[in-house]
Amino acid sequence: MPLPRIETLETLPLVDHHCHGLVRRELDRVDFERIMTEADHPAPDGVSFFDSQLGFALRRWCAPVLDLPAHAEPDDYLARRAELGADEVAIRMLRAAGVEEFCVDTGFAPERLTSSADLAAAVGGRAHDIVRLEPLAEQVALDIVTGQVGVAHFPDLVRSRLAARADARPAGPGGTPAGGERAGAGGRGDGGERPDGQRGDRGERGDGGQRGGDERDGGEKPDGEHGGERGGGGRGGGERGGGRGAAKATRENRAAVGRAVDVVGVKSVAAYRVGLELPAHRPTDREVIAAVRGWVGRLRTGAPLRLADPVLHSFLIWAGADLGLPVQIHTGFGDTDLHLARSNPLLLTDLLRALLPTGAPVLLLHCYPFHREAGYLAQVFPHVYLDVGLTTHSVGRGSSLVLGEALELAPFAKLLYSSDAFALAELYLLGATLFRRALSTFLAAGVADDDWTAPDADRVAAMICAGNARRVYRLAAPPAAEPAIAAPRVARPRAAKPRAAKPRAAKPRAAKPRAAEPSAAKTTRSETAAAPAAGASAVVAAGAAARTRKRPSAASPISLVKEPRAATRPARTRSRGATRPEPPTDGG
Repeated sequence: MPLPRIETLETLPLVDHHCHGLVRRELDRVDFERIMTEADHPAPDGVSFFDSQLGFALRRWCAPVLDLPAHAEPDDYLARRAELGADEVAIRMLRAAGVEEFCVDTGFAPERLTSSADLAAAVGGRAHDIVRLEPLAEQVALDIVTGQVGVAHFPDLVRSRLAARADARPAGPGGTPAGGERAGAGGRGDGGERPDGQRGDRGERGDGGQRGGDERDGGEKPDGEHGGERGGGGRGGGERGGGRGAAKATRENRAAVGRAVDVVGVKSVAAYRVGLELPAHRPTDREVIAAVRGWVGRLRTGAPLRLADPVLHSFLIWAGADLGLPVQIHTGFGDTDLHLARSNPLLLTDLLRALLPTGAPVLLLHCYPFHREAGYLAQVFPHVYLDVGLTTHSVGRGSSLVLGEALELAPFAKLLYSSDAFALAELYLLGATLFRRALSTFLAAGVADDDWTAPDADRVAAMICAGNARRVYRLAAPPAAEPAIAAPRVARPRAAKPRAAKPRAAKPRAAKPRAAEPSAAKTTRSETAAAPAAGASAVVAAGAAARTRKRPSAASPISLVKEPRAATRPARTRSRGATRPEPPTDGG
């Protein structure tokens, strides 16, 4: 018996609550395949990463977007990709994905990637930053090693710099303003405030062997800055391109979105560094300072600038939660820098229990193969949520099974959509397409078995695709698409009637309005085709309009700054940047 069709899922726009930027250069086959996988190394002889769940899904769903037949051969696909260029491929994939809002982890960039503003401008949508906690703390440690501040300033500086990034008042233990955190007037370009009245640098002079940017995650500024993209306020969307030339519109979109990029959450990659068995209690400043002294001592002996201390990772999570920011925590699989057994979200149970009074949401990212465990935690703790981003495109046609297992225990209001797309624009499309298919299969089976109704399925789809993320991150509602789109459809024919009366007064000119009628009819038919069938729910109508606005346009560039290909540096995988000696590598 064929399953009923959940039409809502074909049209609803998505909020991608965890994703990354895209590479800005052309890729050959070796580079492309390395980015497709979590492996650190190229495929061995006789092995291609195209022969995988992700590879077959890419050929099936991405090839038609590049005007190729479905299941195009890998060489044909890559040749067409190179012919179109990275900019055109990116904008086609992003618009076909149907994502209207992005929450971008800007804290990892093994090479220069597109910014939050770039992604939003490509689709005429909105973007927000997620601050990665570890690089922020590593910059403070670097300031200590180079003698700019003393060790005792570490806790307050981390709190104040994080608060500055979030445009929020610093909070100390218990959510009260932290004592002694008086922001200095002159930042050093990274949002760092020197405490007023500091008593020298306490003799903490560096050995001159460390330089900012040399050993950070890929050299990116630890606070995630990308050329001044930090927003000046509000979450307003950029202009939607078109009208005065695609290139000009996209530039205006990018400028508008760049001003509106704000911080809506923080992220911890403790799973990559020490695992998830973190101290449950709130570390005191004395404990934090003691841990930092040991870390700084190791840095002075030549250790890489890489935070890996359970006390400090716990402190960072508490710092984000004290600001009331949603806290993303990587769980489950990743690249070889991670020990999978130590990334089980159940290891966070005591910490999750302790964080409950802060009221800060905790988002368990990726989760696979512990998605059932994450679903349990989302059920028993009111502040815990989960996603299966990265998993959906990695397991390909198995995504329906994984999603169904995650929702065995997790309330439907606790699952969010994310792609965890990184570097390749194709991963945005695959994440969205496979997620829609998986959720549609799950909900349609429930309707067919009379476990829930079709209206229930539509409502749940709207929650999971966008509504849950908007609630958790307190994102402003999107511009009211229904009235804005519906009103012209009704008003235009009415407005045409007075114009039709003029020819009666001037018969020789009456032919011109008749000639214009087909044009008006054409517009009406086009708009009608973009609208859902009569009787569809309002949410379907809004989704259809949104998807129509995002259809690819070959003339609309993504406004990337292409960079020359580095001859000595291959494309990095999600293991993130092995070109420097022992750099921090943790990924998405």
